[in-house]
Amino acid sequence: MFEHFTDNQVLKLLNQQLYVGRMVTFSVPSEYYLEKQGFGDERLMSAKEWLYLVEKVNYRVKAMARYYRIELVGLKTMMRNLFKGPLHIRGLFRRPSSVLLKPLEILVKINKLE
Repeated sequence: MFEHFTDNQVLKLLNQQLYVGRMVTFSVPSEYYLEKQGFGDERLMSAKEWLYLVEKVNYRVKAMARYYRIELVGLKTMMRNLFKGPLHIRGLFRRPSSVLLKPLEILVKINKLE
């Protein structure tokens, strides 16, 4: 649910959880998440952006953020995305893996250090 909150709200929630526990783990949709699957107010950020955010908590932590749930994008979606803009911008010549496989979720794990 963290994808529905502002940076300050996320940090406040994480600080409260780290106050009572030594580890926090959560999953958020990635920047590749399909918009039609959500409610429309999701903040779709990269794993690097989530890692940068969670490292701002008030505690010394070791954090990691990794992509998971990689799925094959359907042909209809791929063709729609391919032809949204000018062909030279959207890229007909991308590597197939960058067009077809999208990591839809990010797993974030935070360990509080003593």
